Amino acid sequence: TSHRVADLEAYQAGAEHGPCVESMREKRAVSVATADEANARWPGFGDRMRVAGYERVYAVPMVWQGVGVGGLNLFWTDPGTGSVDGVLLQTYADILTLAAVYVRPLSADDAAQHLQEALEERGGIEQAKGVLAWQYDVDMSEAYFALLQIAEERSLTLGEAADAVVESAVRGETG
Repeated sequence: TSHRVADLEAYQAGAEHGPCVESMREKRAVSVATADEANARWPGFGDRMRVAGYERVYAVPMVWQGVGVGGLNLFWTDPGTGSVDGVLLQTYADILTLAAVYVRPLSADDAAQHLQEALEERGGIEQAKGVLAWQYDVDMSEAYFALLQIAEERSLTLGEAADAVVESAVRGETG
């Protein structure tokens, strides 16, 4: 739930590799005990994990009608192979999947399309965070909260606020 985790998840989506992506594609749990092991499997990901303050990750797939539609990542700050209740985590991911798709019944294709749209919107949000971080000389976490504030003040969705920030930057304006 932290901003650091959101950045790692966005990186995985953009790079199309990492524990969550592999878990979703292969529809099975994926685990690595160290950031070095993560780098060996997904070049660059372990370095990003370590910079974010994490050493270990466990990912479980979110599957709808036989199609991997997402994944749930859990990160630890310490390396190792500590006890993980994989059955419990998979059950939790299954419940999250149902909650995500049961708002209205979705086919696997619709769920995949919604996921793709969310990933595309995430790219714009990350770009806007970068713009705000540079403009205001703040870290990415503070930039995210600034973007949330812009969205709230202007009654926009987060994606719309991100688009507005980027468009303003293109015009040479701040915020």
